[in-house]
Amino acid sequence: MIYLTNGNTPLNAAYADEIVQEENSTYQLAFRFPTSDSLWEQLKEETFLTADDLHGEQDFVIFEVEKKNGYIQVYANQVFTLLNNYVVNPISLDRQTGSTALSRFAGSITRNNPFSFFSDIEDRHTFNIGSKNAMEAFAKDKHSIIGQWGGDLVRHGYQVRLLKNGGSENESLFMYKKNISSYQHKTSTKSLRTRITFKTTVKGEGEKAPDRKFSVVVDSPLINKYSQIYEDVIEVNDEDVKDEASLRKYGEQYFKTSLCDMMEDSLELEVVGQSDVPVQMYDIVSLFYEIYNLDVRKKITKYTYSPMGKKLKTIGFGQFQSGLANAIGNAVSDAVKGEAQQLQSDFERQLARELKNADLTFDRQKEKLVNQFTDGLNAAKAKVEEVKRELSDTIDQRFSSFNNGPLQEAKRRADEALRNVGASSLLAQEAKQISERARADIAVLRQNISNDYVAKSQHVEDVRGLTRRFEEINLGSPNLIINGAAELGDKNWGGTNGKWFTNRTHGFYKNSSVPLFTIDTKEAGLCYIQTGRYNQLKKNTDYTLSFTGFMSGNVSGFRVMVGLLSNKDNVWKKTLGVFNQRLSPKQAERFTVQFNSGDYDGFSLRFDNFGSIDGQSATVWITEIDVYEGTLKRAYQPAPENNQNYADAKISEYKTTVDGRFANIASQIAGKANQTDFQRVQETSKLYERIIGRSESDIADKVARMALTNQLFQVEVAKASAGGRNLFLNSLFKRDLHQRYSTYYVDDSVEQTQGQLALSIDTNTKFRGANTLKIVSTFNGKPNNQKVAFRTGGDMRLNTVDEMRNKSVRFSFWAKSTVNNTNFQARAGYRNTVEGVTLTTDWKFYDIQLTKSENSNASNEVIMHVFTAATVWIAFPKVEIGTVSTDFSEAPEDTDEAIRSVQSQLAGSWAVQNLTSAGSIASQINATNNQILIEAEKIRLKGKTLLDELTAIDGYFKRLFVGEGNFAKLNAEIIGSRTITADKLIMDQAMAKMFVSSDIFTDTLAAKEAFINKLRSVVVSATLLEGFKGRIGGFQIGTHDKDPSTYWLTGQNQFYVGMSNGAGNWGKTALWVNWGTTWDAPGNYAWFVKESGEMFCYNRAYFWNTPVINGDLRVTGDIYYNNENSGKSGYWIYSPQYKQIFSDNGYMYFVWSGGGSNWIPMNKEISDRRYKHNIEASTVSGIDVIEQLKTYSYRKEYDDKIEDISCGIMAQDVQKYVPEAFYENPDGAYSYRTFELVPYLIKAIQELNQKIEKLEKTA
Repeated sequence: MIYLTNGNTPLNAAYADEIVQEENSTYQLAFRFPTSDSLWEQLKEETFLTADDLHGEQDFVIFEVEKKNGYIQVYANQVFTLLNNYVVNPISLDRQTGSTALSRFAGSITRNNPFSFFSDIEDRHTFNIGSKNAMEAFAKDKHSIIGQWGGDLVRHGYQVRLLKNGGSENESLFMYKKNISSYQHKTSTKSLRTRITFKTTVKGEGEKAPDRKFSVVVDSPLINKYSQIYEDVIEVNDEDVKDEASLRKYGEQYFKTSLCDMMEDSLELEVVGQSDVPVQMYDIVSLFYEIYNLDVRKKITKYTYSPMGKKLKTIGFGQFQSGLANAIGNAVSDAVKGEAQQLQSDFERQLARELKNADLTFDRQKEKLVNQFTDGLNAAKAKVEEVKRELSDTIDQRFSSFNNGPLQEAKRRADEALRNVGASSLLAQEAKQISERARADIAVLRQNISNDYVAKSQHVEDVRGLTRRFEEINLGSPNLIINGAAELGDKNWGGTNGKWFTNRTHGFYKNSSVPLFTIDTKEAGLCYIQTGRYNQLKKNTDYTLSFTGFMSGNVSGFRVMVGLLSNKDNVWKKTLGVFNQRLSPKQAERFTVQFNSGDYDGFSLRFDNFGSIDGQSATVWITEIDVYEGTLKRAYQPAPENNQNYADAKISEYKTTVDGRFANIASQIAGKANQTDFQRVQETSKLYERIIGRSESDIADKVARMALTNQLFQVEVAKASAGGRNLFLNSLFKRDLHQRYSTYYVDDSVEQTQGQLALSIDTNTKFRGANTLKIVSTFNGKPNNQKVAFRTGGDMRLNTVDEMRNKSVRFSFWAKSTVNNTNFQARAGYRNTVEGVTLTTDWKFYDIQLTKSENSNASNEVIMHVFTAATVWIAFPKVEIGTVSTDFSEAPEDTDEAIRSVQSQLAGSWAVQNLTSAGSIASQINATNNQILIEAEKIRLKGKTLLDELTAIDGYFKRLFVGEGNFAKLNAEIIGSRTITADKLIMDQAMAKMFVSSDIFTDTLAAKEAFINKLRSVVVSATLLEGFKGRIGGFQIGTHDKDPSTYWLTGQNQFYVGMSNGAGNWGKTALWVNWGTTWDAPGNYAWFVKESGEMFCYNRAYFWNTPVINGDLRVTGDIYYNNENSGKSGYWIYSPQYKQIFSDNGYMYFVWSGGGSNWIPMNKEISDRRYKHNIEASTVSGIDVIEQLKTYSYRKEYDDKIEDISCGIMAQDVQKYVPEAFYENPDGAYSYRTFELVPYLIKAIQELNQKIEKLEKTA
């Protein structure tokens, strides 16, 4: 159903309705509404709606309305979208958890708001934003809170939760031909990217330093998975990217977090019928579709739900490439690591200190407990003896004081009456004595009344004085809340459908004598009660709100809000969170807060219950709500509209409680004969007259009838108990409605109302264990002749007079309906006044005063009408004569119909037997000479009973107190005792399992085998310690979540650290640290070792000292060094051919991977004057040396190469004429260095130049 939130008005005409929720995205309600229904005018933008959703009632706000031919199309968002209307202040978080992030976010919203935020995500991230729109900061992109921390966004009303797992493992199975009507599985390459060019510009750090541009191409690890390459270019704007290496690292991380190298994969199912187990958003369920070989478990990320039909229509599963993906790889906090290392180093010392302290504490506590135990044991033994003596004395006293005189007297009278059936003098004498005692009792009663009457004037004066004091009370500023206490009514109140009540009481408030406003839910979501609009506020004025309240301990939170309104509409213009704290679970307390009206003249109150924390009923009780002008505290006073009734009630209460005897005295003075003592005397006298007769001549006949039949007793008792008799037969609906004493008929045969009502007994919808009457109404707005009539009274049943004619009649019953505010009406017979009540969706008690007309045409029946299209259930109906309802009881015809009583008298015995209609014994009392047999399904002895000896055969005692007893065998579910002593106590395994004790202390405990649910100990020593599941310190043992055949030992977070036996199908991992977020695959920063001995480190590895590697070292990336001390960094070279480089004898050798080597001479030639001595002009003839070095043309074949040289010299000539330039290669080949030849060339040129100069001079 869809409702207008304000007024809780149902939109019954809505159709084409659906709610769509997508993971961390859309949450929208859409429906059509006909313009033929006047409610369409209230469906405007900013109007709040409440709709039934997959998870219960949900709040929406209309954001768009389209007017079309004959209807309007309404679109509404879940109220979480109102976060768009707020702004947050700057937020700066450095490696904080999701819980901290949401807490800081909530505190940064610039103005009051109705939202609450929570997260259980413990991953840490850094987050920095300036002042911006709250919704953008929370959920817009990868730089938002959701983008950074990820998780499942759970929205319920104004409660926003970001959870690591928003759903649960659900056992539901969705399969073809079972509950799937359509199947759509879509994969797409539309947004696929496997090669990306990342570009960035890094600004220069100096004043005139130029900007630097970098560009890298990064391939996805999955590039070879696809036949095509999908390329893209991305501009990077990240302050952590400062060079090409960091840009490349950014690109590699981009593929991991964005999942852009994976195809879009989505699955959508259309659901029919019901799932095996109710499902919710983010639940993981099983899918089986044989045609496409689909047999998987997937997470629900989308659904479509019909609020009018309350039916799940579709569910969707998919991988969405949003900012959520960055939650895959999160680093472990360095600070946490440091702290863990420090704790590790101190652990043994700390443990030793704690063990020593625990030993001392244990010894002291042991001594104290032993003393207490010994003292308690001795005291208990003494108390047992004392109680034993007291009980024995009490039993003796009761036995000695037990007066069996009346019983003996009754027996004597009965014997004499039966012996003297014809002689009635004794019975006549008894009747005379009864009459005299009656007159004496009346005289005593009158004397008591006379004695008490003297106090009447004082009582009257006290009441008059109280009345004057109530009239003189200065109420001050009036209470603006009408019906501020539930006892005054629920007008102008509303709330979450089915979650607020006004008929519940509690012992914390007025000893359960009056009801309170109650907000009760078993769900985790918010529910509330809310007042209507009040327009009495003065602008810019201080007001006080006070209320009395308390709540159960499992309520997750409580809040009070004041919504300030203008005089234009009912939309809250400003929300004031005036109270946000837990209420006491132990007592009712009074709370007072203040608020200022500002520029508003209207207001409304709302009290919020944030839901249950454990799935059990979580209840908030509120009453005595007072809103008044000013800031002074005061006791609660009702609104002026309630004040007179309240004062009258208080005066009435005073009249009753100050001196309750005044009411009795006034009643007795008025001559009423229905007081308890007088009535008993009068009725006893009348009953004896009916049974025995008024004269001696009547006695013989009367006693004979009494002895031979019990019908007289039935008739007389029925007459005596006529008050409160139920005239509604078959009121527990045990028999078919058409059987005798259940006659009814449905009248809707007129053409325009035909078929509006259907009637049946509902054995499935019981109330307090009884069947209910189910009335299905399809009311179409035409009430003519629409009714259900149940025949009542004597004329239709026993052919006697109409017992209801011209009398006041009370019709009381319990009822509930499928629709709130169901119009239910009733009347006593045809042509009589109709009285109505409004039914709710909860079981409530209703009491209607009806008047039966004397009109002879008026039918003797109770007529019911249901003038709302709804299903109504009726339970425990009672129709009785009078103006005050009495407790429910069945009609005498219902209790007497199934049984017949037979009383018999035989020689030496006397028996009364109740027979069923078939003649079998239902119950009996059979007295013989020496025993009495009492046989029935249930037997109750009321009052004090003395038993000399009691033997129980297969017996059960609800409560049995024995001073001292001997039991051959005692079987008990629970034995409660201060002490039990026994020489022999046999305990089998079943008893041991059920043996429960809150405190057992012993110095030594030994057992061959013991099962202990919870063991707390300082030190546990064992030869073998076995366990299936448990916790040790901060670690837990058990079976693997992914594979029950694998056993493990993990930290409290199983992903952080753990070890296993290496079995199973999840990679046979034996040891892991920081595994990731799912067992399907390790995360980006995981470190683990498999059972094969292979070690994998997805994060960095740091080594100090010298790591030793025996074997090959294979590197798929670069090897680089970074010396922080020197500031130097760079890459190690690598070669596809050489495996070793070394120097020897002036050569650098490059060793081939297949054998052999290359070499180059080390360049160590110098010509520095500072290293030269004995410097003189050279006398060597450079021309002579050069002339000796002959030049040749030749072919050189060396090192698998052939070269043709046009001009060259020979190394042997160099060796001969310039030996210092000659050298021999490591392979024996000769060569020369040009460095040593250069000086000879220079000397030869100089000599030639001198010769040229001589020639020039000669010439």
